Amino acid sequence: MTIFAVSSIYGLRDQRAQLSKHYTMQTHLLIGLVALTSVTAAVAAPAPQPVKAAMLNFMKSTSPHTHEGRSMTPLLGIRSGYAAPFREAADNTPIWCAGSREVFYWEDGWMSIEQYTDTYTATGLVEIEECTDLMDGTMSRETNTYNTNGMLSRRLTQFGEEGSSELENSQLVERDYDSRLTDVITKNDNWFWVDGEWTQIGNNYRRIIERDDAGNITSVTIATLYNGEFDPSQRLVVTYGDNGEATSLVEEVLTYDDAGQLVWEVAESMTNIVWENTDGQIYDMDKLFEGANRLKSATMMIEGIEANASVEYMEGGEGYVISMTAVLEDVMEIVMKGQVDLLDASGYGKGSYRNTFTTTINFGGTPVGSETETETVIYDDYGIELLIELTLNDGNETLVMDRMTNTVSYDSVYGYPLVAEATMYDPEAEEDYLYMKCVYSDYVNAVEQSEVELLPDAVAGDAEYYTLQGIRVDRSNLTPGIYIRRQGTEARKVMLRN
Repeated sequence: MTIFAVSSIYGLRDQRAQLSKHYTMQTHLLIGLVALTSVTAAVAAPAPQPVKAAMLNFMKSTSPHTHEGRSMTPLLGIRSGYAAPFREAADNTPIWCAGSREVFYWEDGWMSIEQYTDTYTATGLVEIEECTDLMDGTMSRETNTYNTNGMLSRRLTQFGEEGSSELENSQLVERDYDSRLTDVITKNDNWFWVDGEWTQIGNNYRRIIERDDAGNITSVTIATLYNGEFDPSQRLVVTYGDNGEATSLVEEVLTYDDAGQLVWEVAESMTNIVWENTDGQIYDMDKLFEGANRLKSATMMIEGIEANASVEYMEGGEGYVISMTAVLEDVMEIVMKGQVDLLDASGYGKGSYRNTFTTTINFGGTPVGSETETETVIYDDYGIELLIELTLNDGNETLVMDRMTNTVSYDSVYGYPLVAEATMYDPEAEEDYLYMKCVYSDYVNAVEQSEVELLPDAVAGDAEYYTLQGIRVDRSNLTPGIYIRRQGTEARKVMLRN
């Protein structure tokens, strides 16, 4: 069950230009019908486009590692908390985090466009991020709060003029999570600051999870905000067998019937399910191939057509292969194979992967068309994307649809990134070109941060306070945020809390 969720902001807010032309071409190639031979065209063949598109969409959604829908803009910000989830609490291994970032855009030379200043929690999660837009002189601040599981519980975004000590509210996000599935959002509230007050609009929803006496999830309902109320819009219904394992999954959407009455309509279903392993905590049909719930085989209904799916898992958790077959009117067979390779098992950074999706259409037992889409994303150990590449092979040649590369230089002593230089691919010129660069500095070890947290009554009377841009602020005008405190010959960064 896929719903739109608020995404983390990793860096360039105003530079997320989508390569719409290239994505449009890719979409047409993938979802458009593979060209049939002249012999096939003369036969009254069923139209496979909706089934093929739905199968491909499901195949892609099964991979929790996908870049589709995200901008190809380089991830020049080190991923928040990238190393933290993989360390034991008692482990004092340094977590190096860049306190400052400067972003450059290439236009006949490097032009500085944004400056970032970040502070972190002890686990490496971004607590406060301040961004100065050097193009228009504005600045923004994001203040993040996390729960005990390291999940975002609150984010306040504010904007103002560069150097201003007071910023205006812009957006507020608050989240709650399931008590057992601690990374699953159950409440997402989104407010925007309109005419001097918070107005709840945008991405607001509730995920209502119901469990049986055994603790297994039996239904998951998504309710979205409409006219001040949270109305159900889609749900997942899970049925269990005598052995306590799920035997069917049915995803439904709320719609109107011919009489104008609201009814639940089946959008997608799985039956005859065989599990590799399961714990009954099934909340999304897209998340059945890693972790505690791994599907082995099932019968699916897609666009009213039956498709058989099976999964083979690689040893050592290095990935899996999904195969799906659908037959239309006993004449046309659509065969899809998706392979997900988890490349971090091969020595790349955590989260690196390669998705390969191959579609073959057989007509009367004869192959008449095939295409393969490959998506590769490789991270370094700090979460910087070293490569994002999308290619398409139509059986004759392989075309590069999109590509972004980052060349990174690292500190010779501590190993953290110093400079990342990004290139983008021009499919018309068939060459890469310089695009953006990020310079990282002012590193801190998040585990042993020297930053001091101050309460208002602890502001030293004999100290001077400056913004991160070097503008002095009178003590009486200090507001919660990050400052440089100069006291005698000592200067240090401090955080003033409410």
